[in-house]
Amino acid sequence: MSSCKLSIIIPVYNAERYIKRCVKSITSQEIDDVEILLVNDASTDNSLTECYSLSKSDSRIRVLNNDANGGASVARNKGISCALGEYIAFVDSDDFWIKDVRIKEYLRLLDSHPAIDMLMFQMESFFPSSNKMVRSGSFPSIACELESDKWQKSFSVLNSGVFPNSPCNKIIRASFIHDNSLFFTEGTTGEDILWYFDAVESSDNFLCVNQSYYVYDHSNEYSVTKQRAPISLPRIIFSISDKYKFESSPIARLALGYMAYEYIILLCSLEDYPNEIRDKAKDYIWLLNHDDNRKVKLSKRLFSVFGMKLGIKVLRVYRDVIRKYFAV
Repeated sequence: MSSCKLSIIIPVYNAERYIKRCVKSITSQEIDDVEILLVNDASTDNSLTECYSLSKSDSRIRVLNNDANGGASVARNKGISCALGEYIAFVDSDDFWIKDVRIKEYLRLLDSHPAIDMLMFQMESFFPSSNKMVRSGSFPSIACELESDKWQKSFSVLNSGVFPNSPCNKIIRASFIHDNSLFFTEGTTGEDILWYFDAVESSDNFLCVNQSYYVYDHSNEYSVTKQRAPISLPRIIFSISDKYKFESSPIARLALGYMAYEYIILLCSLEDYPNEIRDKAKDYIWLLNHDDNRKVKLSKRLFSVFGMKLGIKVLRVYRDVIRKYFAV
């Protein structure tokens, strides 16, 4: 296959129940100049057979196979290395695109604005047990303006409470990825978050779009990208916070602002962790000083009124009500 406009990279691991829906949601769109890279990450079910079956029915589909399971980062990196497209998008094999995505319009937008390295979109989340579809928060207007610089956009998004760290809500120039070696860190937790910070720091500029085309499905417990060990959240917070703690750069401020929000999430679930994690978490209370995120500001006000212990209990109640409402 010669070069094309868009490469869509899909890591596949034990996704035989979902991969056909995922691929069909893309091939049904009105775009021909595209390739779909199915990167089988040593699945133990019939995923590879499904991938080859799909490739036989559509010449735009290519199958790449890993002999050993390496995780989402390894699969995505293999896809990046083999991609032929001018632009790259990522999809998880158990997720899907909505109908009638305005993909040609988005690609024309990138074509006409070469200083924009990537587009970021809202996402839809599907909760199957309650059959609810929920869209992520809107981006601030300044983040959707071509004229704003990347730091204005980044901090306005941070302040809004939106955390667009997933690579799956983005369309990215392939040259931008290769020129800046924006591959995913392998063998670590929080690779999406690390990649997002690297992408923002490396970019000349990006543009947010208050539209969504991507549906994040909360159904698949075996997802290569959604499986996360219980200990992952504190490890992500501790490692990223340690990396940027003594820096004063814009990217450090951005990263610590997001880690402050993740830290509050951790505080609300500390009872689920061993004493070692509980004790170490106390050493990161300083993260609450990084309150660019409005959710962090609100949480701090809650703590100032009720005290830390009672404030956390209030946040837990709020969290549990949300979980019950969405049945997740």
